[in-house]
Amino acid sequence: MLKADGSVSRAIYQPIEATPDEALKPGKWSGSTYTRPVRHQQWTGKIADLPSEERSLNNNYFAAWGEFKSPDELPQAFVKKAPEGLPDGKLVVDYKREELGLVVAYRWQETLTDIVTIDDMHQAREELADLLIPLGQKILDRALGEEYDTTKLFDWFQQTGQPWAFEMIDVLVARGGLREPTLEQIDLALAQICGRYGLVLTDSTGKLLSDAQCCEARVKYAEKVLRECLRRRDGGEVPATDIEKILQWMDMKDRLENSKEQLQEYEAYKAAAKAVVAENFGDDEKLSEVLQPLAARILGLYLSEPLDSHDFQYTLEVPGTIVKTNGTLLSEGIVRWTFAGSEAYPFGYTMECESLVAQTDFERQLLGRSVLDTREAIIDYVELIRSDEELRGAMAACVAEKCTAPLYEGPKDRGLFSESQTMFAAMRRLLKLPE
Repeated sequence: MLKADGSVSRAIYQPIEATPDEALKPGKWSGSTYTRPVRHQQWTGKIADLPSEERSLNNNYFAAWGEFKSPDELPQAFVKKAPEGLPDGKLVVDYKREELGLVVAYRWQETLTDIVTIDDMHQAREELADLLIPLGQKILDRALGEEYDTTKLFDWFQQTGQPWAFEMIDVLVARGGLREPTLEQIDLALAQICGRYGLVLTDSTGKLLSDAQCCEARVKYAEKVLRECLRRRDGGEVPATDIEKILQWMDMKDRLENSKEQLQEYEAYKAAAKAVVAENFGDDEKLSEVLQPLAARILGLYLSEPLDSHDFQYTLEVPGTIVKTNGTLLSEGIVRWTFAGSEAYPFGYTMECESLVAQTDFERQLLGRSVLDTREAIIDYVELIRSDEELRGAMAACVAEKCTAPLYEGPKDRGLFSESQTMFAAMRRLLKLPE
């Protein structure tokens, strides 16, 4: 809750692993406790009403509440740990209280940050391709043996697969920059790119195929690429069983009905991968240490770890009447945001709210009555005063001097078609002053 004097009451409830150590320290909050996970729909009462419990395996959530003199004093209560060398994701508050004469405006913005920038994302995806394509070729060469030549196949990855993947990443970035794109819109945009490369994932009407149909189409496309690009050095035809093994190794086909011999062949692919990784990086963990920062720089902190996602439900109460927000209004002065951490991709998710409070006492002192008595009147007043600096100064003088004379004395430019002159006249009309 944001109060009129700029002080803040805040309560949090979240996983312990998403809470910085600093926020867990005694004395940071008026009260705190550990508790079990509770679904949003199951909440009853207030966070501060939770019983006091100790941290345990089951009590793996942290709840806290407190009063703070200003938003600057709020503890940093959330962190999304980034791979080493990259900034963590966090919540950043931008608060402004704006005196506008007869109205006070309160603007609250709180951003869940991500780490993606366009230039760095482009650099990271180049680095990732430069790492994975040669690594994949070494693994496949080791698994297939000397009788196969994979040169043309990995030329395809560099000349076709790489730009294809880059285009799809660009779509994710562009769509993520829009407010609330639907998954279907994103999937359709990705399918259109795939179609340009020959992988058709839509029907004749442009509608997306079912998940099963898309999976089948991808497998057939991969089989086609392997048949056309994988070569036996003796000039013979590549057996379908070898293509099948490669697709299983790539997790494009399941292995549920494999014979014991087929499973052994699959294990040979895994062994080849393990050996190549060991030769080039030491082990899988060391490879992961290289891949994770690249993935985060491309897909952000939240999309790159889909199994470690966070869902947010954030409610804010502000003074006065909310006139602008990208959340869901619960009442004149309360707004709620519900979103997934992945929605912060690529440049952060900002919760925005602006509320206005008419200074009724000032109105009565100045005008003898209240005229800013509707939402529309308050909004019109604020739009006028923000549109002209001279008018803003004149209204401040009116309030300070407790008279309306400054609205008649200004502006400096008194020309017939002066924009400021028009604004001053509009303000006098809005305040129902005589001409």
